[in-house]
Amino acid sequence: MRAQALAALSALLLAGTHPAGAQTETVLYRFQGVPDGGVPFDHMPVLDKAGNLYGTTLYGGTDNLGTLWKLTPSGIETVLWSFGNGTDGALPLGLFMDKRGNLYGATLQGGTDNLGTVFKVTPSGTETVLWNFGSGTDGAAPMGGVTEDKDGNFFGTTSAGGAHDGGTVFELTSSGTEKVLWSFGNGTDGLEPDGPVLNVNGTLYGTTRLGGAIAPNQGTVWKLTPSGTETVLHSFGYTHGVLTDDGLQPDGNVVMDGKGNLYGNCHTAGHYANGTTFKLMPSGKFKVLHAFQATEGTNPYASVALKNGSLYSTAHAGGAYNGGSVWQLTLKGKLSVLWSFGNGTDGDETTSGVVLDKSGNVYGLTDYGGGTPCQFDRGHPGCGVVFKVTP
Repeated sequence: MRAQALAALSALLLAGTHPAGAQTETVLYRFQGVPDGGVPFDHMPVLDKAGNLYGTTLYGGTDNLGTLWKLTPSGIETVLWSFGNGTDGALPLGLFMDKRGNLYGATLQGGTDNLGTVFKVTPSGTETVLWNFGSGTDGAAPMGGVTEDKDGNFFGTTSAGGAHDGGTVFELTSSGTEKVLWSFGNGTDGLEPDGPVLNVNGTLYGTTRLGGAIAPNQGTVWKLTPSGTETVLHSFGYTHGVLTDDGLQPDGNVVMDGKGNLYGNCHTAGHYANGTTFKLMPSGKFKVLHAFQATEGTNPYASVALKNGSLYSTAHAGGAYNGGSVWQLTLKGKLSVLWSFGNGTDGDETTSGVVLDKSGNVYGLTDYGGGTPCQFDRGHPGCGVVFKVTP
């Protein structure tokens, strides 16, 4: 399963200024690969109260194993940590910031057994490995980063490993002990969890890329109670041999509104075969909020953000110029394309979610583009950008 997860990630990475409406896009930073990092393949950047942005790059840095970076409002980028010796982790994905400004995340590879790590980086740039995935049964290849509860415990998922090699949900206690809360493995409970977990009063919610009760088992939305009971809230697949309009293979996180409704993205299938954004109600009723058409964006791999009654995220490709898009979707299902990437210098293809400031400005990352020559561009014009879309 670990090999399948890595293959899926590799295939995604190898896949491949035009305003929409009154919005404008500003490139805040263009990555160059070495030494500042390249391919900021992330769930979404972190924005602090001072307006600084933080994120990771999958590659680049001094040893080409990825970086953790900070970008000031004036556009100065600093590499807070460059993953370098393998034992400190490699290929970082996802970040969480605590109240003291410490950053936490996970690496897909590296560590003592090359099965991934959970790490901490202080504001001054000191890195500590909090957990090395090593036995396989404790999980392997974490892809979703971590979240923290009020007691300082961390929660996350691994895309492989566990008792059945189908991935895990894990807890890393404040004392440094790792516990597997759930091992995916019977197929119907999901396989290969992806994206950050949502923690609501100790109950965890998330998605799996594969598995579920409906053939051909193309993903689930799941719930895990504090007592360790896992429930599949929705399975994606076919009904009576016919592809449903639900979408397939959910990616990224789920978010919850004040009424307990969950929202997320499926990166493929749906009515136009370009992916969907969905709503899952507490009653179990499932609704497709939006099925993407090619001109709006295709394959929304990214996590979603919920703010002021709207969902915000990105589409990997498609859009008006086939470079991906940034979009807003009301909870009633009205979609607005805020930006379509198109000339390469403004960014190209994104799998990252977005974060909003108090003024409604939208910040995010593109995997490629920027126009700066880069050894990781793989046919794309550049190593990726940090962008801002102004309403």
